[in-house]
Amino acid sequence: MLTNEQRAHDLAIASLEIMYDQEKTKLLSIAKNESKRGNDITVDINFDPYTEYQKLYNLVLNEINKDF
Repeated sequence: MLTNEQRAHDLAIASLEIMYDQEKTKLLSIAKNESKRGNDITVDINFDPYTEYQKLYNLVLNEINKDF
């Protein structure tokens, strides 16, 4: 049997790649639109997996605790 903490950890870890891909897609879309307008921009993907993990873990744990 999993603890709520283990459930929250698993879901947070599983969500990180999705969140990174969403951020990357958003920024690349912005860069593509700017390029079409003739503007050259540099895109830096500022994604800190540990910070995002902490946020996700706490959010998910709070929600799981409501159900279990």
